[in-house]
Amino acid sequence: MHKKVTGYSVAINCNNQTIFDELNIFDKNHAGLESVEIEDGEFMNEYQIYSNNQIEIRYILTPAFIERLKELKKVFNASRIDMAFFNGYALLGVHTGNLFDTFTIKNSVTDTSIFSSFYDEMKTLGKLIETLKIDNVK
Repeated sequence: MHKKVTGYSVAINCNNQTIFDELNIFDKNHAGLESVEIEDGEFMNEYQIYSNNQIEIRYILTPAFIERLKELKKVFNASRIDMAFFNGYALLGVHTGNLFDTFTIKNSVTDTSIFSSFYDEMKTLGKLIETLKIDNVK
C-alpha cells in the first residue's frame, strides 16, 4: 500500500465463517485487537472491524474504498469479502464460484460474454488498486 501500514486490522463478514476461521490464522480474542466503528452503517451491518490502530484502519476504509469493495463484490458475484491489513500488505479474500470453470462444452466458442465478464472483473480490481494507490509503491 502507498502508506506503510504498521498496525494489524481485519474486517470480518458478520454473516459467515470467514477465511480467517477456515485457515485458523486469526483469533480476535488473542490478537490484542479492539472493535472499530466507522460511519458507514451499511458496511457496519455487514462487517465486524478489529484493529490495534484505530486511526490507520479509518484511513484505509474510506468511503471511496468501501464503494470500490461493493463494486468488486457485485462484479465477481462474491458471497463475501474478508480483509486484513498488516505489515504494508492488504489481503482480500474474495469468495466466488469456481473462476477456473470458465469455458464449457455447452457454450459456443463465439460467445464473448465470458470475456466481457472477465474484463469487468479486472477493471473493477484495477479501480480498487487505484483507490489504495497500490500501483504507486516504490
